[in-house]
Amino acid sequence: DCDQDPDHCELKTVIVASRAVYNGCGSLAPQGSRGAGDPTTRIGFILNNNSWIGNFIFKSMDTGRWQGYDGAALCGGGVFETPGCSDAYCASPEDEDIYSRGGSVSGSNEGITGASVHSVFITGNDDPSPATACLSHTAPQLAVFLNRTRDLAMPSNNIDIFNITMLKSWADGINVHGSTHDVTVEHSNLACQGDDNLAVWSTQAPHLAKNIHFYDNPLSQVESTNPDKDWGVCVALYGGGGSGPDSISIKENRCARRSDDPNAQVKFSNHFPDPSVPSGTMFTQDSHIYVLNRANDVASCQGARYNPDQPEAFPWQPTINGCPDISGWPSCPDAAFIHLNCDQQTKAEWRDEGSWGPGWYCADGKVPTDWSDIATSCIHQGCGSEKPAWDSSLAMWACSDGITFDSCRIHSGCTPPDGENVMYDNGLGSWICNGPQPSDPVYDACIVQNDCPKVDQRGLQYVENWKYWGVRDFTGWVCTNAQPDP
Repeated sequence: DCDQDPDHCELKTVIVASRAVYNGCGSLAPQGSRGAGDPTTRIGFILNNNSWIGNFIFKSMDTGRWQGYDGAALCGGGVFETPGCSDAYCASPEDEDIYSRGGSVSGSNEGITGASVHSVFITGNDDPSPATACLSHTAPQLAVFLNRTRDLAMPSNNIDIFNITMLKSWADGINVHGSTHDVTVEHSNLACQGDDNLAVWSTQAPHLAKNIHFYDNPLSQVESTNPDKDWGVCVALYGGGGSGPDSISIKENRCARRSDDPNAQVKFSNHFPDPSVPSGTMFTQDSHIYVLNRANDVASCQGARYNPDQPEAFPWQPTINGCPDISGWPSCPDAAFIHLNCDQQTKAEWRDEGSWGPGWYCADGKVPTDWSDIATSCIHQGCGSEKPAWDSSLAMWACSDGITFDSCRIHSGCTPPDGENVMYDNGLGSWICNGPQPSDPVYDACIVQNDCPKVDQRGLQYVENWKYWGVRDFTGWVCTNAQPDP
């Protein structure tokens, strides 16, 4: 039974693609014999309401990425897809949509509910061994593509993905798009992708992707089919999340990276808004996201990439691991599940086996009764023996060594390295560019400890290619008195 023992299940049924795909979608796709985006060129399975599929090997014959690597939006092509738009943003004509069984026009507008994909080994058709899978000449575009629907109020939901193995693809691994919600991806082994292993591409508020859980997935960026080997990460969040049970949780995944890879395990980015949704943000202040790993597996996070090509900061809107606005932090804070009535004279304790997941809990042994019973906490990684305590000045739980990080919303183009253009705004509680603020800003990366002087408007400096607070090749704003790590 593959559900009961997924690591020792023997798959005997083999399904082989009849041919390679013709093309992708949109104007940047190769123009195949049927024209760009013709849905009949896709090879795979369309999920439907209350459906279950699994327990087989699938062999793909695709020999390259549909739309190349020139910035075109993803065009699906997953072995498993839901009804919806073939284009990531529904930018393609309606005749490129993926329809439900029966081909009704409404299939492109509405998603499905209650689908499961279990225990599928996805590979090329030349039978590579797992050790040499990335050398295969054939591979699929990606494993699962949960498509965006034209009607954002009618997305796919309640999707369960379990024990998928795919050790090479031309695009991503498993992608959740649009306003899709209630999705679980568990125990899936993904490696040698052309981009991210797991990703959420949310539309803007109020139609955010939410209640998504990535749990116990071995992921690898050691090898890549993308010409830019620095592009992909293990988990990428382009927006999404909700409050309480609608949060996004990334729990106990294992992320292998190249030794020279500056990217982190989990990326947060505002870089890819849906052009057909003009209002709303990709993350909101109601977006709650948890990155939960055991103490010996540090949860490494970042805002886009800390390098000169893409120095985007953490988005300031979402609450991450119980900490609101982590812009200005070097990585995600530790997860904390300290109940609201925890005695403020009591220190917290770390639990690997906590009922809410690995994280900090009140030392009185009690746990939160529900989501509304979790106290605000901003506990930096490495707190260790210092132990978190209640900080009355911050009105939250923080590490006892007092090191926290300032919010930082300095938009790109603030004429670095001229520190006179940067100031601390007491009303906003954040470092900002001293001048008019753009309506649609991209924020520079920033790591600022909260003891940086805030009176002197020359309190920050712009640095390039530093190693600072353990972040390799850091480019962005730091305190003027900061020095790079030796």
